[in-house]
Amino acid sequence: MTEGDRRLCASAEGRTRRPAVRLGLFALGAALMLWGAYLLYKNYPALAVPAITFFGGAVLAWEVLSEKRLPRYEIFSLWICREGDCRGLDSLRWVELDWYRSGALGPWTPALRLQVGSETWHLPLSLEGWDGFWDCLRRLRPDLNLPDWRYLKPVRIWLAGYKRYGVALPAGVEVWRPGAVSRVITGAVVISLFDGAWRIWQGGRSPAAGMLLAAAAGLLSEYLLLRLFPPRITKAPWLNGSERPGTSSSQE
Repeated sequence: MTEGDRRLCASAEGRTRRPAVRLGLFALGAALMLWGAYLLYKNYPALAVPAITFFGGAVLAWEVLSEKRLPRYEIFSLWICREGDCRGLDSLRWVELDWYRSGALGPWTPALRLQVGSETWHLPLSLEGWDGFWDCLRRLRPDLNLPDWRYLKPVRIWLAGYKRYGVALPAGVEVWRPGAVSRVITGAVVISLFDGAWRIWQGGRSPAAGMLLAAAAGLLSEYLLLRLFPPRITKAPWLNGSERPGTSSSQE
């Protein structure tokens, strides 16, 4: 690349935890699973406690296991690069929204699907800087007709539920999520349903029926939390008019 071609427009890359932190979190998750299983084995009076402990540890361990370093993406005036593999920007045939996961254990994440020549690249929206990359791509390749992400309904839904979808929030974007009061309310619902499952279990139903009801209680609580206290975008540059459609704060 010439000096002009090396002018970086934007980059997008992921952040991963340090190995020591990952090991500590995995150990904590495994310990919670073992403690929950022990309480369940000892017939703890309330099923909610061992069930929440076990499933909480499983979620934590799963999150650590599914974490994977993603490639760094860069876009220049004439080039697009993925982890140092650079192609001419004119080789980009089309772009669309898609879903992507880095491995069998990884969660599904919204992504930009880039058709580069005969290859398909996925740029997950979990990468920090994806918004600047998107803006640069719109400016450098207007023929691709890539819309402004700020005004796409699916992207707004993903930003509002960024924890659920694993999307990195752009600079200046703030999201309201359920706080302590709402979580206490839904938690009370979970506990009551778990206790109901425990009573059915103790009343002669099989342990499998009790665990199924416990799982249903967890799913119902998540559904209620999202319906009663839906997250929403409360602050963003485009909401107050300081950033108009088609503008970008990315590096020129």
